[in-house]
Amino acid sequence: MTEDAAEAEPEKKERKKEKPIRQAFDELPFRMLGHNKGVYYYLPKAGGQIIGLRAHEHTPLRLIAMAPLNHWFRVRGKDEEGKISDYQWQQIANGMIHMQYEEGIFEESRLRGRGAWMDGARTVVHTGSELIVDGQISPLMSFPSRFVYEAAASWDFGFGEPATNAEAQRLREICERLTWDDALSGPLLAGWCVVAPVSGALKWRPHIWILGPAGSGKSTAQNDIVGRVVGPAAERFDGKATEAAIRQMMGYDARPVIFDEAEGEDHEGAKRMQGILDLARYSSTGARIPKGGQNHVARTFIMRSCFCLSSIHSSIRHHADESRITKLVLRKNTDSDRDEHYRQLMRDISDWFTPEYASRMFLRTVRN
Repeated sequence: MTEDAAEAEPEKKERKKEKPIRQAFDELPFRMLGHNKGVYYYLPKAGGQIIGLRAHEHTPLRLIAMAPLNHWFRVRGKDEEGKISDYQWQQIANGMIHMQYEEGIFEESRLRGRGAWMDGARTVVHTGSELIVDGQISPLMSFPSRFVYEAAASWDFGFGEPATNAEAQRLREICERLTWDDALSGPLLAGWCVVAPVSGALKWRPHIWILGPAGSGKSTAQNDIVGRVVGPAAERFDGKATEAAIRQMMGYDARPVIFDEAEGEDHEGAKRMQGILDLARYSSTGARIPKGGQNHVARTFIMRSCFCLSSIHSSIRHHADESRITKLVLRKNTDSDRDEHYRQLMRDISDWFTPEYASRMFLRTVRN
């Protein structure tokens, strides 16, 4: 054996001890999602939220944030000082980046936040911390799907037995006891409360606008009925919120939007409200909303929310909005027993529409 060959022999033996890179990565606690525009996307089991890294950002600290140091030791072993050398970190990064190319292009449309979804033939409810798949609890990372269910704060809906027919009928009964201009408005409000929490699973998302003068019962309808029955699943906004704020706060969630004081009396208010109506219109079908971003890179948003707005006057000015939003108009109760009628209504709302009732109604809709 030549002198050069003898020197190379230990190096060859050392390489044989190294675990194949793909086999090692298959044991790591994160999911590779693919790449797009120079960014490589990962879903760690520990945090459950997506991390996007550019090539130069695959640094030791970033990788340790994705998986414990002991896992990286198992991938590449330790050097003589019990550490992972810079060269070994480069090997790890190289393997990760090139495996991401095999995953293909990652699109944000695969992300799914909190809400109810159809995943093929399966019904999936994303509560933020776990999934309810066809009635069975599943950890976020254990559910096999091309979609990515990212972790978020848990919403307030609990789970138990679904509401009975008699319990569901209470919602319609309460809604019909308000003083509507049109008798159909009560059942329409009840129907919206039933479907709004599962808006992500719908092909078409209805919107309602509760209208009426002061003292007609708008607050009762929106706060005490919609707020109690739908509120745990919803995101609430007031008249100063902008389209951009709503869109960014909702993120990838498919949750109802409750919007109070939806007035557009001055020029700025009308402009702001038109932006929100445009957002609701896109949300009806789940159409993509392209928005320009930094560095001339556009982002695409998808809204999948049922909207409930309320105000004294409507700000609808275009037929496209008129055809997608149902106006539910209230009038003042001028009957002689109006005070007793209101007291009894509020007693029944307080007794019937508990947090448990909201959860049971939601579960009834999911089961159906």
